[in-house]
Amino acid sequence: MPRWYLSFHGDEGQQAWNNLHSFDLDGNQLGKVLDAATLPGNLHLRELRGFVFDADGDLFVTNAWQGGSHVLRFSRRPNDRDRHDFVDAYVADLGNVIDFDVIRDSKVRIGVDPLGGAGVHYWARIAEHYRLDLTVVSDLVDPTFGFMSVDWDGKIRMDPSSPYAMQRLQGMKDRFDIAFACDTDHDRHGIVTPTFGLMPPNHYLTVAIDYLFRNRNSWSEHAGIGKTVVSTSLIDRVSTRLGRKLFD
Repeated sequence: MPRWYLSFHGDEGQQAWNNLHSFDLDGNQLGKVLDAATLPGNLHLRELRGFVFDADGDLFVTNAWQGGSHVLRFSRRPNDRDRHDFVDAYVADLGNVIDFDVIRDSKVRIGVDPLGGAGVHYWARIAEHYRLDLTVVSDLVDPTFGFMSVDWDGKIRMDPSSPYAMQRLQGMKDRFDIAFACDTDHDRHGIVTPTFGLMPPNHYLTVAIDYLFRNRNSWSEHAGIGKTVVSTSLIDRVSTRLGRKLFD
């Protein structure tokens, strides 16, 4: 395979798209492979991602957006199957940021619906590694997402904050002390409890922020709260009450 990797760079001429360059492994630029001349005029890219293996089997992962880019290199460390187990590495490292002993000793019954997304094969490994009472309610992967209940307008959306999309897990709420689902790239979640059903995500997020800042005494007094423009204004009020700087 070619000894090259991809690097994504920021915008050019105030346009809302990125430029894609290629480099060799010594950092020498080979050329621009995506720019204004190769993009349709009505196409605006907000983010680009990609990966490539070099001749030695090292993996280069790139992620870019309008303001900058990252290139990550993973050295080849083959296991018995001549593959690197990223799931195992991730699961093992979770114990450094989550107190699984508390979760396990509480004997809380947990239900998880990965909604056929990126984390579908992670949850069972997490449950096994940390000996949790955690049930994956479905590990089905279907590119048509035919297992989903439709959203309010009849369309399929992998939105764990929607009571329409979360009907399957809400129907199981009495089986677990707490249950949750994640969207397909696992950066959003919805929480279901036996007494309330699907919790409003902004309510939970606001309470979690308030709790963490009141109970993490080792956190810096200069630590602030970050939110996006689509996050609830409740976070603004909590930030003011806590006396913490808000980064919007």
